[in-house]
Amino acid sequence: MTFEAALCILALSVSGVALLVSFLARRHARNMGLLSNRVRAINHVRHALYDVAIRGGVRHETTTSLGNACQLASILFSKMIRQALDEAHKLALHLHSLPSDQETEKYREDKGQLTDSLKEIHEAMVKETTGVLARSALSGSTGLSSIGIGKVRRRLSWKPNGG
Repeated sequence: MTFEAALCILALSVSGVALLVSFLARRHARNMGLLSNRVRAINHVRHALYDVAIRGGVRHETTTSLGNACQLASILFSKMIRQALDEAHKLALHLHSLPSDQETEKYREDKGQLTDSLKEIHEAMVKETTGVLARSALSGSTGLSSIGIGKVRRRLSWKPNGG
């Protein structure tokens, strides 16, 4: 093998590594760009959950928050989360449309089902978002550590004490 051939092979291998690094950097940039919108969607679900679980009712703001979360989730989250969020939004619209004199045992059961569903959706959204962060951290990005991911997970919690 001549010196020129070895030099060409070395140049090709360096170019291949550079291409791989650029693809990883692009994926990481895309994930981090979508992170703020993921957090917004999670916060909309958290506000709806707060209305139903803590305030004890389904208000107009509850249905609006869930509608906003559905819009954001349509491009950011998995199909399972999108479907569950859409079903929760439909249930919230149904509960909100009922007059207060028709709030029967069925209403309370449906409200409990909505609360449980929103808790599961919130947990799945946080898990999916922190999974994206973990994959980004493992792909070689700097600035994200398991401690940082834990802080994000606590900040995304719907519970007041972050638990």
